[in-house]
Amino acid sequence: MRWSAALLAFALLGATNALAQSGAPQAPMPLPVDDRGCQDVTYDVVVSPDGETLSILFDNMSVSGAPDGRRVQAACSLQIPLPLAPGYSLGVYKVDYRGFARLSTRQIAELKIDYGFGAASGGLQFQRNIIGPIEDDYLFSETIGAGLMSRVGCGSRAKLTLNATLTLNSGRATGESLVTLDSVDGSRQGAITFYLERKKCTGFRRRQ
Repeated sequence: MRWSAALLAFALLGATNALAQSGAPQAPMPLPVDDRGCQDVTYDVVVSPDGETLSILFDNMSVSGAPDGRRVQAACSLQIPLPLAPGYSLGVYKVDYRGFARLSTRQIAELKIDYGFGAASGGLQFQRNIIGPIEDDYLFSETIGAGLMSRVGCGSRAKLTLNATLTLNSGRATGESLVTLDSVDGSRQGAITFYLERKKCTGFRRRQ
């Protein structure tokens, strides 16, 4: 269920004040890369009170189809500003991907996520196939080793860019199919959750 604009703004304002006092990243507002970035997909962005996780919750990021061989795809592109307290840098050390799949034998869905801290920094791609038969929640966890993804901050602007794609190949298999990148049970668990690491910059001097 999507929050109302007033409620979301109030929640993000409270999180921003709490995080600013602790020196952690302030709560961001999600920004589409362009008007076509998410088509009919809706979402919320939630930052934990301690600033250690950022979760993206999709309301309707899903693909479904009948066994007629068609290829169905849903996509969403986001650009999320990440304000940082002066003198701190931010990195990601783990990402969780959560959803639901109902696939019969020989039906395959592909989850592909491209993300990074802005266009200039080195980004990463996560890709997994979900193969039927399955009718259950799924959870993939990705651990990011040191040096695999550039940190951002220490006085520079920070933003998280993300492109999420779900693709369903029904083939000639029998049975209806459904794959989501969201929480179908109505809980507020993030479809994508970034685990953040904040560090104080060495020798940082605030610009006058």
